[in-house]
Amino acid sequence: MHTALTPASQTNHIQLRYPEGFTAASCLEERKLEIRFTDGSIKIDECWFDGICVVYNVFDSALPFTLTFNYPAPCRALFFTLEGQIVIDQETTLLKVNKGNCYSAYAQSLNANILFNNNST
Repeated sequence: MHTALTPASQTNHIQLRYPEGFTAASCLEERKLEIRFTDGSIKIDECWFDGICVVYNVFDSALPFTLTFNYPAPCRALFFTLEGQIVIDQETTLLKVNKGNCYSAYAQSLNANILFNNNST
């Protein structure tokens, strides 16, 4: 899977890469990042193991961020919005997920842009 994060200002860009099939060198792999941009910050906590990846993001920004997921194999994606609102653009589907709601999708390959409005979890 390939993940890219772009703030609204387009001045910064993050790319996160994962091993094929989310295989872990040990039983569980973890990664924690906190990145500050000119327009805000993002905290990313991730863990992956044997075909599963869990990502927890906290966006603190006055401007929106876009997170792009690209995964070239069949997968199930679950998106939960704990605070704020996210907008999921999955090629032919555009969906708003408000605080307290979730969205589930199955795809032969996942190509989605997720817009996180300011201060979203």
